[in-house]
Amino acid sequence: MKILESIALQGIYFGAGAALLAIAVEVARRKAGERIGPLFYMCLALFPIQVRMGMLLSGSLFEYSILGTFTVSGLLLIGPLVLNMAATMIDFTFEKKLNLWPHFIPAGIAIVFDFYFISLGDAQRTLWMQEGLYGGKLNLITLGILAGIFHILCYFLGLAFLNLKAKAAYDLKYSQFVWTLLILPPVSLLLWAGSLLFSFPAVGYAGGNLISVCICSFFLFTARYPDFFVNLRSEIQSKRYESTPLTGIDVNEICRLLKELMSERQIFRDEELRLAQLADELSLTSHQLSRILNEQFQQNFNGFVNQYRVQAAEALLLKDEKMSVLNIAFEVGFNSKTTFNQQFLKITGMTPKSYRQKKKSGR
Repeated sequence: MKILESIALQGIYFGAGAALLAIAVEVARRKAGERIGPLFYMCLALFPIQVRMGMLLSGSLFEYSILGTFTVSGLLLIGPLVLNMAATMIDFTFEKKLNLWPHFIPAGIAIVFDFYFISLGDAQRTLWMQEGLYGGKLNLITLGILAGIFHILCYFLGLAFLNLKAKAAYDLKYSQFVWTLLILPPVSLLLWAGSLLFSFPAVGYAGGNLISVCICSFFLFTARYPDFFVNLRSEIQSKRYESTPLTGIDVNEICRLLKELMSERQIFRDEELRLAQLADELSLTSHQLSRILNEQFQQNFNGFVNQYRVQAAEALLLKDEKMSVLNIAFEVGFNSKTTFNQQFLKITGMTPKSYRQKKKSGR
């Protein structure tokens, strides 16, 4: 039995190591100006959970009780991070702006408890963990962990529902392996919840190793199919356009009006500009405008607008050298310096500051 427990424990730590490796690979793979890959967010959420699960099952967590801090808040971060992963597809495909910050509020509240936990003495922290994690007592720690697991399950169920909806709407064809990747994390977490509720460590080992399998499967899947998410987004977009007719619409005239709105009226300077608003200006539906932008300009709405914003920023960087980069970002329609830097780098290959210095030295 001890040998099996040791092997199972190593399997959990192996999953944590694989998550850390996947995070590093996603960071290294990311190109300048591009959003980081979806695997990054999943592994960023699962890595600390795996480490703590291994420490809990081995008993070493009680030797260093301070490491139990941020367990609940870490669990409450997984759902929003998974949603952020899905948002990379939603933003590209449906042109929606998803406000993620409210989803992080539960984790923020849990951090307040974490600081209270830190303020306790080592003996008190250890007692709480022994009672809750091994003694079967429902205290603040176990209730918080169970709430975190339920929170994650809600997000995964929502993601599965959206996946089913998109699959039915766009007749998507992909392997059952994708469904396996969606199902494994919730099953793993349910096993962990059962281990806590019924003080049954074997179930906890099973749950931890399933998460390791999930992490390794995600890593191997994205290594084998690195463009899977890009291709899936493109397929959804293509099939959506098939049901978006342009009959009776003078596409050339729409393109002319678009250039006029951007170049002459410079409506891109409005940071609140949205796809629906621009479509109304042209007497089109959002889907029709999205299709025209994709087919005529090979860009989505955000890319199309940001291109004009960056062009305007280039002119301002050279015209007024006393104007700060932040003020220029706001002037051309960006709502944050970070987004401005990312988009400027993506389009020009340089940061705004480097661009200004290079052009200035070349005069």
